[in-house]
Amino acid sequence: MKTIFLAALLAAAFPTTVLAEDAVLPPPVVVTAAPAASGATLRFKFVPGETRRYKMNMTMTGTILTGQSGAGIPMNTIMEMVMRQTVKSVRPSDGAATMSTQIETVEMSMSGKAIAMPEAQIAKMKQPTTTLMLPTGKILSVDAAALPASAISGIDPSSAMKASLAFPDLPVKVGDHWNGSLNLGGVNVLYASSLAGINTEGGADQATINQTLSGDINMTVTKNMPVTMKMTGKLTGGGSQVFDNTAGALVSQNMEMNMNFLMKFTPPAGAARPAGMPPSMKMAMKQIVTMERLDDAVPGTTPAK
Repeated sequence: MKTIFLAALLAAAFPTTVLAEDAVLPPPVVVTAAPAASGATLRFKFVPGETRRYKMNMTMTGTILTGQSGAGIPMNTIMEMVMRQTVKSVRPSDGAATMSTQIETVEMSMSGKAIAMPEAQIAKMKQPTTTLMLPTGKILSVDAAALPASAISGIDPSSAMKASLAFPDLPVKVGDHWNGSLNLGGVNVLYASSLAGINTEGGADQATINQTLSGDINMTVTKNMPVTMKMTGKLTGGGSQVFDNTAGALVSQNMEMNMNFLMKFTPPAGAARPAGMPPSMKMAMKQIVTMERLDDAVPGTTPAK
């Protein structure tokens, strides 16, 4: 769950990070163990003072196409970060938790070469963000004070962070599906989730959930731009997550998202197009996001058992 709106937050902070329509999606995960006949009620569990740590890797590859020659500019960017999530309090009325999420470390590379991110940018990213989340995973509110400003007009990073894929209210059995929609400010996304199975080995109910995404891109960018940029296209994606329903915590998640879109540049009335700027550009990108839970108490990269 958390990966989706964190990825959305990073996309808002780094608007050139986009995703490709025609890439092959990851195959759905097949789990043979079945849950109890009555079904499983999937819920996060919150304990005041508890901290959970995660490592996230985001890989972005693709091509920017300009002109009629078909010549492309390749892109290959990797961002890796470790973050911690601490439960500050739990609301008795509905179990909603006030949580502080903070990035511990962040590294970025492009085409295999490390990028020295500005210290001010790193410091901004490491400021805690406070969210209020229901046990279903639905985000009720986000404290936007520490969020980076979006470079795209009409996209509010706090709204992007609230776009989470929540669990259904009722119990679900293996094979059950639930659907929903998200609006990321110009990107309307439909998602479908299904319970692939529950593994009960080791005394913990670990649910595997498959997910697919599809959406239309339709946004206009004017902020910090000498021209108006209109973006239109399609988004597709899919992946899976492992959720420990006994502990009420995400164990791991992978998601591949693909985007293919057209950007058209229009100068203000009576103004000339900036030198070197083409009338339009096409972008075909793929973004792969993986997340795994780490040891909650000791900084490092040791996966939690």
